[in-house]
Amino acid sequence: MRRRVLTGLLAAAAAAAAVPYLAPMFTTSPGQTPADKAQSAAENPQKADSRFAALPERSPLGQASGPLFSAPPPPPAPKKAAPAPVVEAKPTPPPMPYRVAGSLTQGGVRKVVLAKGDVLMTVEPGETLDGGYRVESVTRDEVTLVYTPLDARERLAIASAASDVAQPSAPAAAGGSRAAQLRWDGPARVQAGNIFEVTLRVTAHETLRSSPLQITYDSQHLEPVAVRQGRFFGADASFNYRINPSGTIFVGATGAGSAANDADLLVLSFRPLKPAPAAEVKIAALTLQGTVGKPVAVEPVAAYRTAITP
Repeated sequence: MRRRVLTGLLAAAAAAAAVPYLAPMFTTSPGQTPADKAQSAAENPQKADSRFAALPERSPLGQASGPLFSAPPPPPAPKKAAPAPVVEAKPTPPPMPYRVAGSLTQGGVRKVVLAKGDVLMTVEPGETLDGGYRVESVTRDEVTLVYTPLDARERLAIASAASDVAQPSAPAAAGGSRAAQLRWDGPARVQAGNIFEVTLRVTAHETLRSSPLQITYDSQHLEPVAVRQGRFFGADASFNYRINPSGTIFVGATGAGSAANDADLLVLSFRPLKPAPAAEVKIAALTLQGTVGKPVAVEPVAAYRTAITP
């Protein structure tokens, strides 16, 4: 009995406490009945729901926000790397086809003897060569060639063994061996109109493989008839020559190589044109080369002279 009384008292106290909060919901304006209030709420639903306007909207229960088992979006395509800039290779001249075979001074002009293969040529500054090259300058120590398509310069050294034959050469080659010796062998007197031969002989204690040289002759009294290689280089040697009627003969000879003991290196044939107390043949430039293109020292060569009789 006492429990029931206590329970009732607690319920009455709770109801009394809730009256201040619930009273505004059920009170009516003066002169407004509950029915009038309900009709006003029906006519103005926005005003009636204004207290819920601040609440976020929610999707209806049971509505799916998207496909449950859809495939994930594909990853973004990788960005293509920018292609590396193409750097064009700088053009370069072709391999140098010329080499120095000797040098000389004519009329106060410094010249150089160049060899292209077995072909010899004497050139001076300003001359144009085959293959697009031009001779820019010639000094005692080097010649400068310009490859004109690219304006590229290349300097070729003039070795001591290829220097002017008029200059004294070393009495001995490297390693203590003796320098090679050359000499002319021909008649001391000839008759005008009769063809005669002059032989260039060589003595060398080390191997000789090539001998590009330039020969000058007295064009007023001598006419070249033939140029042939001697027996030193043998039948398989590479031999060529070119005669300039103004008084120059270019010769190139290359063989297997060997030492020489007064061997005939070159044979020239001339026709005497008219009587003269002396007609001269001499070496203007010479290069003796051994194994692997090694220069071979050579002693100065005396000119050949012959008298021409009527």
